[in-house]
Amino acid sequence: DLPGARKFCGFRSFKHTVFCNLCWCQKYTTVTKPDGTEEIVKTGYNDFDTENWRPRTNDECRHWATKWFDASKQDAKAYFQTSAIRWSELLRLPYFDPTRMIVVDPMHNLLLG
Repeated sequence: DLPGARKFCGFRSFKHTVFCNLCWCQKYTTVTKPDGTEEIVKTGYNDFDTENWRPRTNDECRHWATKWFDASKQDAKAYFQTSAIRWSELLRLPYFDPTRMIVVDPMHNLLLG
């Protein structure tokens, strides 16, 4: 099951602001208005602009997970809020890639093939 796999691999729930374990899609996006002001817009799961989805990489996931592992409790909480990933014992395996070795969720499977 996907929620269990995400938790086991160190990723946050799909209910988090950074809800995807394969890309950096977020529930909220900052949009610049014509007058130059910025507005936070809730895009959530309705952002089908696949051209702008920035995929997560193994290096990024390992970087954030290691920062979480080495941090104090307060800093670790902030890192987890920012990146939606924390340390998993699976990351001790040099061949394990959390972006490629988790079951693909339906959004990426249906939209990206």
